[in-house]
Amino acid sequence: MKKILFTILAVVTLHSVSQAQFSLGVTGGPAFSTGNSSNVIDNGYGLGIDARYQISPNVVAGIGFQRFSYGANAVGINIPGVDFTINPITASVAFTPMAQGVTPYVGIKGGIYDTRVDLGSLFGISRSYFGFAPTLGVLVPVSDLIDVHANVEYHTVFVNESIPLTEVSLSENINFVPINIGISFKLGQ
Repeated sequence: MKKILFTILAVVTLHSVSQAQFSLGVTGGPAFSTGNSSNVIDNGYGLGIDARYQISPNVVAGIGFQRFSYGANAVGINIPGVDFTINPITASVAFTPMAQGVTPYVGIKGGIYDTRVDLGSLFGISRSYFGFAPTLGVLVPVSDLIDVHANVEYHTVFVNESIPLTEVSLSENINFVPINIGISFKLGQ
């Protein structure tokens, strides 16, 4: 009896997944540090991958991983050998006013931002913080199975930490704005 129930559940699940609209995408582009972050972090670049599921014709949920790489500066002077990387692992939701053709969207993503500072090959510091990013973008269908998309995000990473054995407390947010251009492949059409 358990095998029959499991088989029925598996068939129903596979049918549901095959009818759903999933998409897998890759993105890349420049990333600009803003606010007080720009006093320490140079502009950089980012790459990302994401998986999205269309909940309804106007709502898309997803998960994603991005990697942003930056150099360091002090008062506008580049500091060689110091590198920043920020790796957000996020969940997102986006709303679209239309379901066909060129589709603008607005959304928000949030999750864990793994940050790392490397001081040459000698020393590295890694911490994880919570962050979020409002997103504004557009999807342009190229075919029934491929979309080109572009978006701009405003990431805020909430840094709140005390340095051990000192009375120094860091409570400065990290802010940056990537401009992403990418391609999505639709699955389960």
